[in-house]
Amino acid sequence: MGLIKKIADTIIDELTTPRNVKRGEAFEDFVLERFPKKYYELEYRTPRYRDNKDRFIKKSRQPDFIFFHRPSRKKFAVECKNWRFFKNGKEWITEEKLNEYKEFERRKGIKTFIVIGLGEDPEDPDEMFCIPLEDIKMTKMYRRFLEKYQRPPRKAFYFNGTMLK
Repeated sequence: MGLIKKIADTIIDELTTPRNVKRGEAFEDFVLERFPKKYYELEYRTPRYRDNKDRFIKKSRQPDFIFFHRPSRKKFAVECKNWRFFKNGKEWITEEKLNEYKEFERRKGIKTFIVIGLGEDPEDPDEMFCIPLEDIKMTKMYRRFLEKYQRPPRKAFYFNGTMLK
């Protein structure tokens, strides 16, 4: 009986999870794969939609990932954003949420990065950007600002102890 319930729950989750949430979770999986286990220990991952559906987990308000970088012995956080398309001046976050991330970074002393993937397929974005949270001063994104943070989407991430590329 337990197996049938698990199958039914999986089907219900698939049918009731909003499409944008599925896209976001697929992009998070894509980003996670770019952090080799040899160098990066995953200390935290935001709970999935289904885990928060019935009872919200307060830590879900943190960035999506917290990693421990073995070579530098430092922690850093990553928040993932996936957009199908980009419109110059895109309002990508609320002021409240941006302030929450900045407060998280300050309070925990953990450098935080925003990783943005652009493209139709969240599991294979056409473009990717990695922005230090401290460089973000407003809730709108402009192409000119993004360009200096562009990186190859399929390449593994590299952390040098202060910057993530």
